Amino acid sequence: ADGRVIQFIWITTGIKNASEYLDRKLAAWSFQGVKLHQCWEKFSVDSDFFNEVAIWAEKHDLPLFIHLYSDNEVTKIISYKRNHPKLILIVAHLFGLEIFIKDSFKDENLYFDTSTIQLISNFRFKKAIDFFGVDKILFGTDTPYGAKDNIRKNIDRINNLKISREDKDLILGLNMKNLLNL
Repeated sequence: ADGRVIQFIWITTGIKNASEYLDRKLAAWSFQGVKLHQCWEKFSVDSDFFNEVAIWAEKHDLPLFIHLYSDNEVTKIISYKRNHPKLILIVAHLFGLEIFIKDSFKDENLYFDTSTIQLISNFRFKKAIDFFGVDKILFGTDTPYGAKDNIRKNIDRINNLKISREDKDLILGLNMKNLLNL
């Protein structure tokens, strides 16, 4: 590949011995992060499965991207993150934004993705920038889900924000480049 697609691995609860599996796949695929998705699978942030995957990601200094399912799980992830500040965590869809803000929780290794335009209003997008800082916001599309032309619509939205060109460039790729040390 030409370096424009950076691979993450999606691990599921059906995989026994997640750490061993991730070790094998990292050696074979050289992926750059791990994904968990509570909307497709039933597990909790306080489960052994989550803990094993999160500890593995933290040990390997790789980001853990998670699509959370409920406000209760957001509260659990904040608690988990308070106890694991070195874990690089990316929260999908700005899910739980208001809970993070209400709890005044910020963290050096906490990021949020911008997908998708149907789920994130411009008001919430700006709220995230104002609270966390532009350097904690990562461009995302949720493709192939979302609306037709989802990628273009998300890029256009960011380009139309009333922020500097430099800040737009950070969101559109430089933050992720820095996060992954590319």
